[in-house]
Amino acid sequence: TEVGEMGVRVSTDGTELLVVRALHPEAPSTTETIFRATLTLDGNTFVDRGPVVELNTPGGNNHGPAFSGDDRTVFFSSDRPGGRGLSDVWYATRPSREEPFSAPVPLEAVNTPDNEGSPVPTDSLLELYLTRGPDTRDDIYVSRRESRDAPFGPPTRVTPLNTDIMDVFSPQPDGRFGLVFRRSRVPGMEDLNPLPTDQEIWVTRRSCAR
Repeated sequence: TEVGEMGVRVSTDGTELLVVRALHPEAPSTTETIFRATLTLDGNTFVDRGPVVELNTPGGNNHGPAFSGDDRTVFFSSDRPGGRGLSDVWYATRPSREEPFSAPVPLEAVNTPDNEGSPVPTDSLLELYLTRGPDTRDDIYVSRRESRDAPFGPPTRVTPLNTDIMDVFSPQPDGRFGLVFRRSRVPGMEDLNPLPTDQEIWVTRRSCAR
């Protein structure tokens, strides 16, 4: 659209997507709004279904949505009232794709007075990756739990993925075995990844799923 889209996340089966738009005419009182689109029966076109009303809050920023593996839970970040800091991780559930999401609630175990954002669950819903930082210099963290019925524990820094000289943020899932994320450019590596900005795409993998 004329306002710009960002943060597109596709459902596990590829028939639904969530996208963030800024200052959209359909939601003028919200700075960043989560919209939904669904795939047509012929599988050729996504149809814009408008703002996901139950996930957005007037006058706030709602961004970084991510589906769970069964597409019945969505995690996202928001600066709405009721959180602990600048931006916090919230989640909402739904019984099926045909029904609306529940009212979002903050994921208390992972939120702090700093910025928390870009939440990404693994397919098992036993791990939740997110970013945390006092400003734009974020690091990647992971919160774990032993079962789907257990609460998430306090996040810990994923030390191998973070550095002191680079910003690390916006992780994206790569199946059950990896993570794709963005990182600010390392001096001297411009020839390896000549992006037009100071950011690069990195991939990390592991040998088994969790």
